[in-house]
Amino acid sequence: MIAFNQDDNDDIRRVYENFRSNNNGATLSPMTDAYTSGVALACAIELKEAGGKATEAEMQLAVYHAAMLWKIQELINMRRRTPMNEEEVEKLVPSVVGWTVIGHKWSLYISSLLPDNSIVRHTSLSLESPCF
Repeated sequence: MIAFNQDDNDDIRRVYENFRSNNNGATLSPMTDAYTSGVALACAIELKEAGGKATEAEMQLAVYHAAMLWKIQELINMRRRTPMNEEEVEKLVPSVVGWTVIGHKWSLYISSLLPDNSIVRHTSLSLESPCF
C-alpha cells in the first residue's frame, strides 16, 4: 500500500487531525488493522515473484479496489444528509488505481464504482522492465 503519512508534512497532519476531531471513531480505509484503518491509502501494489500467478494478484487487487471504492462512498455519505443517488455515484466517487507486479512485469489497473454499486475494472496497461 502507498499511503499519505502524517509525519511527512504539516498539511497532511492537519487533514488527519481535522478528520479525527470531526468523525469520532471513523476510519479512512477499509483495512481492519488499527493503524492502517486510520491512514488515507493512495493505491495498492500487489507483488508476486517471477512466475507467480497473475490471476491471484489481480483477484487480490480487485478485492482491495472494491473495498476502497465502497469505503470512499461511505466517507462521502457520512458528510451528507442523504446518501448519494445513482447519478451522483459516478460523479463523486473517484476511481482508484493499483498495480500488480509479477517479476518485472507491471500492470496498471483502474477501477470505478457504478451507480448500481458494482465495480468495473478498466482495461489494464502492462509494462515489462528489463532485468538487470
